[in-house]
Amino acid sequence: MSSRTKKTEQLQKNTPTYKNKKMPLTPELRQKLDQIRNYLYGGGYPDPMNNAEQLAFLFYFYLSEGRDRENLSRARITKQKHESIYEGRWQLKNPQNAPKEGQKSISKDQLRWSTWKVMSGEQLVRFVRDEVFAFHSEVAANGAVNFMDGARLGIDDPTVLAQVINLIDDLRLDQADADTKGDLFEYVLKQISQAGELGQFRTPRHIIRAIVRMIDPQIGETVYDPAAGTAGFLVAAYDHIRLNNSSENAIEEVELDGKKLKRGHGDRLSAAKWEILGRKTFYGNDVDPKMVHLATMNLTLRGLPHVSIRRRNVLTTALDAQQKADLGLPKDGYKVILANPPFSGRIDKDRIIDDVKVGTTTATEILFLKYMMDNLKAGGRCGVIVPEGILRGVLASHIELRRQLLSNFCVEAIIGLPHFVFKPYASVATFILLFSKKQPGKKIWMYQLDNDGFSHDALREPVDNDDIPDLIKAWNDKNKTTYKRTNRKHAWISIEKINDNQSILVPKVYLRGYGGTKKYPLVQIKNICKLQKGKNSATKTPPGRYPFVTTAEEIKTADNWNFEGKSICIPLVSSTGHGHASIKRITFIDGKFAAATIVAVLQVKESSVVLPEFIYYFLATHKDDVLVPLMGGAANVSLSLDKIGSVEIPIPDIETQRELIDELLSADNHIKVLKDEIYLLEQDRKNQEENIRDSFLC
Repeated sequence: MSSRTKKTEQLQKNTPTYKNKKMPLTPELRQKLDQIRNYLYGGGYPDPMNNAEQLAFLFYFYLSEGRDRENLSRARITKQKHESIYEGRWQLKNPQNAPKEGQKSISKDQLRWSTWKVMSGEQLVRFVRDEVFAFHSEVAANGAVNFMDGARLGIDDPTVLAQVINLIDDLRLDQADADTKGDLFEYVLKQISQAGELGQFRTPRHIIRAIVRMIDPQIGETVYDPAAGTAGFLVAAYDHIRLNNSSENAIEEVELDGKKLKRGHGDRLSAAKWEILGRKTFYGNDVDPKMVHLATMNLTLRGLPHVSIRRRNVLTTALDAQQKADLGLPKDGYKVILANPPFSGRIDKDRIIDDVKVGTTTATEILFLKYMMDNLKAGGRCGVIVPEGILRGVLASHIELRRQLLSNFCVEAIIGLPHFVFKPYASVATFILLFSKKQPGKKIWMYQLDNDGFSHDALREPVDNDDIPDLIKAWNDKNKTTYKRTNRKHAWISIEKINDNQSILVPKVYLRGYGGTKKYPLVQIKNICKLQKGKNSATKTPPGRYPFVTTAEEIKTADNWNFEGKSICIPLVSSTGHGHASIKRITFIDGKFAAATIVAVLQVKESSVVLPEFIYYFLATHKDDVLVPLMGGAANVSLSLDKIGSVEIPIPDIETQRELIDELLSADNHIKVLKDEIYLLEQDRKNQEENIRDSFLC
């Protein structure tokens, strides 16, 4: 057997595989992490973001000793020269750390975790702050990834620092496999986001995994996140590639966030492919140094210590070909780009590089998408989370960006996400945009995700109602001859239809048209109703004897009237504002009344064809499906009479309409009776409380 063959076999023995010892993220480990977090908080360190960064540094110090041993072992096997980072002398930064007065250096052995962890008091704080941080900063600066750039000790209380070090030591991270260490750190990041401090940086992991499954990155492809945050997309791509290169025996089922998922250990990857995966696959940037630290630690713990997350704002700094070569970056773009860039940021227009400019906009969501379009390699694929403005905004920059996207790329899919996906820290309309750098297609696949497997409230606890498995199945089936659209869920939409609708790319705008039943004919509202705007000022109309309909939930009064008869009143402006489309209520009214100019008034043309009550109940029930998606605008989101008139609704015969109305009226009356009963019970309870209080005062 040749020496080269022996080396290859020895290297493969040292390559991560499914045979590595498994130590799952047990409740005990979670409890220890909670204990560390609680101890920091109770010790006077309440900032969860800073605490996560400090834990990342301390985890790094702990693991450095073990990695150094592994590197020495590998060097011996391959007969390559390698020097321990703890070899030689260390010039002290603070003379107070000298064992003896006048001593200017110490053995680097003294900088091992196992050596200094036993210190206490001010000596511990001083040594870690001035020597340990400086030592690892110097080591990192000479390595492939400068994880320690700008790092400093933030825990300066001796008792708290000593206790945290003891608790970290008790985690025994060196005995855990890479997946467990990664899950452990992910648990730290999740707890931070639940505390509401890291929300803008952390994308829900189940959404990331869904995007990665649809983009399907392969071994040998470059994977890039220009706004990496804590490296969630890169970690998910790494897990995906390993799973797709695992034999059946090397796949296990694990539970994360209360959900089961498969994890593979990549036993079918050769040593050469592991080398590619670890050093030439993943790339990322982030403008925030804390995010760079957290992302690097997340990747390091998972067995990717050579992936470089650089501190860089891609919207304000450009790299030429030589700079890319010097940094080891692909010169002609990336095969896969995955990202959830900042939504609401603004950049000074003078700092924006020419490459990413779209008109005069300074909005980061537009500039980031333009950057990703420009940096996608020919034939490459991009999966990105975007806000609603990108897909339906009416500003010149929105329209121009969509024109470039539809003209120069193949938009593969647009998936509408439920507004609660980013709770507890935001409730916004967001979408998954998937596109590739190839010839534009003639249609786009659209899907509306209504439930993501977690509760709709701020707790976001796991529930059974989950559309993601159906999303993945429909995505995989969409190009098959047997594919069938599903009403209100998914369908192919022609580019011609999209162009006719001002290039709006919001799925609900199109999927609502597939929701009507074939049992009854679909009729546009403008053909059965007269549509008018209200005539009164919403704020300057004097009160009076006539009902006055505005966008408020309660009907006001006015001193005049300008409409008469059964009418349906629809707000023309969003109930929530701030760029978010919503309609709180639609009003049905009869008799003489006034309406504000920001309200549309619908009156039936022929009551022998359609009953006004039927239109009211239909629109009130389906407003979020048929009206809200038609609202547009950047800051002031609004609805037009023309768009309302274009809505198609099913019209059954008059008798069927009456039956449906009677059923709904009966239900409404029953609800009113129950509400009245509840009100009386509440009054009784309040009287009882007052009687009890009075009895104590006697």
